[in-house]
Amino acid sequence: MSANPAETAAETPPERAAPATATSTGTTDTSAAEAAVRRHRAAMRRAWRWYSAALAALLVAVGVLVGVVWANSDAAHTTLRTASTPAPTLQAAAPAAHPQLAWQSDDTAALNAPFVDGTVVTYSAHTVTGRDARTGDAVWTYTRSNVAVCAVAQAGGVTVAFYDSHCDQVTALDSDTGERVWTRTLDQDAGTIDGRPQLLATSDTIFIWTDSVLYAIDTGGGLNRWMLSADPGCAFTGLAPGQGGVLVAERCDAGEQLLLRDRYSGTDDKATTDDGKQRIAWRVAANGVTPVAADDVALGYDSAAQQLVAYDLGDGAALGNTPLSPAPSAAAALSPGGIARAALQGAEAVWIGDRVYLLGGTGSTVLWSAPAAAPPTVISTAEGFATPDVNSAALLVPTGTAIDQLGASNGRPAASYPVPAESNALVYRLGTGFLTSVDGRTEVYL
Repeated sequence: MSANPAETAAETPPERAAPATATSTGTTDTSAAEAAVRRHRAAMRRAWRWYSAALAALLVAVGVLVGVVWANSDAAHTTLRTASTPAPTLQAAAPAAHPQLAWQSDDTAALNAPFVDGTVVTYSAHTVTGRDARTGDAVWTYTRSNVAVCAVAQAGGVTVAFYDSHCDQVTALDSDTGERVWTRTLDQDAGTIDGRPQLLATSDTIFIWTDSVLYAIDTGGGLNRWMLSADPGCAFTGLAPGQGGVLVAERCDAGEQLLLRDRYSGTDDKATTDDGKQRIAWRVAANGVTPVAADDVALGYDSAAQQLVAYDLGDGAALGNTPLSPAPSAAAALSPGGIARAALQGAEAVWIGDRVYLLGGTGSTVLWSAPAAAPPTVISTAEGFATPDVNSAALLVPTGTAIDQLGASNGRPAASYPVPAESNALVYRLGTGFLTSVDGRTEVYL
């Protein structure tokens, strides 16, 4: 019997569907995506390589720039070597009869007081040096190789070094150890130092001036005691500090004048006049007069008349004239640094050009005078006299073959020491001997 087709169909199980296989279109899409990823990654790698190269080049450029800036900076050219311990103190004592050369240096001795305790301060073209007073060995040094030393002064245990062609970069160092005390520049307001200035140091103040500006600087802290600008049409030509103030000379279009300013006080903002604000006590016409002193009276030197002119400290009134005979060399007296003074109790030692004069009282009497090619040093011959009088003081004057000690009371040699100091040398008592400085050379005899 033949099978029923319908039953046959019902009994036959249905065929299973064949597994799905990737079509050619799917394969193409996947390959394209992977290729895009690979291209992106390659592009990123190339970009990263460019970025790394650019960053490396930038870092190199920055490094070169920093190196150039550093190489040209003051810090890169500044070296400070301080002393771990100061040099042993060299006590003053009666001079040896025949002092011997202990050491010498091609450096110049610092201005004002070139030694303190056991240290002598000298300077060369770029370096300031603190030396053991006994041996001359350097115990500390301060060097700026990219700028030159202008001048160095030692006052009250602080060494003040002026650098650069205008002397307007200032560094103060402890004279015993060389450690920095303060630094500054001289550029206050309209007070920029322009041109080679003149400098005068005292025990507590440094005066530095050009034609247009005058600074009085406290050596201890480096701040201005005051700053004074020249009047319009005027130029500063000199000054003399003293116990009674600072006597300043100005050359103006209308003539020359002297003015007396307070030595220490700053400006007075409550004053109603310019002179009052600057604490200027008075001004007087004074053609051809150079400041000499400002102690009991203000003293000026009239080179044409070869005489001293005295002015009252209170109002500038003329008190009288004192002729100088023998007269000093006019050319030497008018040269920069051609006048110096040292106060004694009741007297004044004044050096003008090439002679020293011992003035009595208010400068109205010349007690004696003597040749002196350089400012002599006043020393005390008795214990306990910070400022000696004429009976307890002496002046050290080099002659070329010896150092003469002139008695302040009469100007005659009280002693002579066989030290071959040149006649134009600066001479100082040091320990049992002397320190001499001339023409960029320092020598110590003990």
